[in-house]
Amino acid sequence: MPLFSGPRAVLVIWLAFFVAAAAILWLFSSILLPFVLGVAIAYLLDPLVDRCEQLGLGRSLATTLVLVVATLAAFAVTGLLLPVVIDQAHTFADKAPDRISRVLAWLDQIRQRVTERFGWELGGSAQDLVPLFTGEIGAWALKALQNLFRSGAAIINVGGLLLVTPLVAWYLLRDWDVLVARIDALLPRRNLDAARARFAEIDRVLASFVRGQSTTCAILAGAYALGLGLIGIPNGVLIGLFAGLISFVPYVGTILGLLLSVGLAALEFGAAWQTLAAGGVFAVGQLLDDYVLRPRLVGERLGLHPVGTIFALFAGGALLGFVGILVAVPAAAVIVVLLRSAVAWYRASAFYRES
Repeated sequence: MPLFSGPRAVLVIWLAFFVAAAAILWLFSSILLPFVLGVAIAYLLDPLVDRCEQLGLGRSLATTLVLVVATLAAFAVTGLLLPVVIDQAHTFADKAPDRISRVLAWLDQIRQRVTERFGWELGGSAQDLVPLFTGEIGAWALKALQNLFRSGAAIINVGGLLLVTPLVAWYLLRDWDVLVARIDALLPRRNLDAARARFAEIDRVLASFVRGQSTTCAILAGAYALGLGLIGIPNGVLIGLFAGLISFVPYVGTILGLLLSVGLAALEFGAAWQTLAAGGVFAVGQLLDDYVLRPRLVGERLGLHPVGTIFALFAGGALLGFVGILVAVPAAAVIVVLLRSAVAWYRASAFYRES
């Protein structure tokens, strides 16, 4: 059999495309943020533009209308949430040393009880760790901010980011169907069905993540923030938004949000009903995620193990900074699709069947 024919040709083409895309991302990582955001917005909103076209609007008008409505909605949500988030972040930072001191005092009490009951002498005091903890937290926060803003002029120049991203999204949305048709025209005719099948599978996986999972995260973030805010958990809105937005990694958002909210509730209220209610918010949220949101909005699993998701986020951040974190999970999901094709080709090969 020739080297580049049949399924093998499709596999080679996909591998070459992946290598080229990875090289481009790495070379131009410092300026990619507005383009990555523009592509994500276009992909997210394309079904709405298609629906407007079906209602009789032209593609350009439909694109403009959908983008304007989406932009106004984004600004409205940001305007409502940003003051609350900033205020709670400021409060959290102000109270952090006192809360750490209280936790360490509680640890000291445990140390004393262990010494009294078992006669074990545990040297030192947990209170001695307060300056160390606060210093380390400040250094970590400073380093995180430096790493965030080190990823290029696209992040530093917020004005340029806000200008370029909508333009990229508008042009891509307007020409989306044309671009898809041109890519389809470049596919090898001999392997057209196989290539289209891979594209359809990749589109399903990306739609599951970009559209379904994004909607799921937004709903959970709102539900957690509202629930924790109503029961009066300190920094509840901030914790809820954080837990919901990282819930694309299964159970991680729930676990972190649960630990933070229950811990702060215990420090603030003791063994009161608010502590149990905080746990109840995340229990209900996890049930909602497992049995309502994920089956309806995400559908089938992405095929990516939770450990693979975490690794992809770390690897993307290490290679491309903030842009890498944005593209890590979708890129990993695409790689999973390609690996499935490679495994299927291997199992169909004479080498596998005759070994």
